[in-house]
Amino acid sequence: MSADGTPGGAMRRRVGAALQLADEFSNLIYLPTGGIFPDRPCSEAEAMRNLLIEAGIDSQRILLESKSKNTLQNSINTAAIIHNMPAPDAVIVCSDNYHVPRSRILLHLMGISTTYRPMPSGRQAAGWIRWAYFWCREAIAIPIYVIMLLILKASRKA
Repeated sequence: MSADGTPGGAMRRRVGAALQLADEFSNLIYLPTGGIFPDRPCSEAEAMRNLLIEAGIDSQRILLESKSKNTLQNSINTAAIIHNMPAPDAVIVCSDNYHVPRSRILLHLMGISTTYRPMPSGRQAAGWIRWAYFWCREAIAIPIYVIMLLILKASRKA
């Protein structure tokens, strides 16, 4: 998301992937996530909500998680929202391919079962070197975030 709040390509891909699921799930509830940063006019979750509404999604079908600043907080906050809902038929993480595994693992550790659906790739937009960096970053982040979440759970903070 740019400094003026304009959604970038990655955010548009994520929302586009979520919109495509409407054909498969009739009672789809959207849960955009992501907090606000000091130099942005709105949270990432609000920017995605706006894209969903622009695409014709009724705002009553959109919940927000707009407090998290990272994937760990996102997983904890999202799990709390989902646990307070009637049991969903499926929870599908709509993110870039490189990020989906970490999100799914953390949600699983929070007691949320997720279903896989292929996501559009941002590799062409990012380029090979940047895309490889994203995958390497995730390979390092997954065990670190898993350990952090397990420590938080053991201390009852998650």
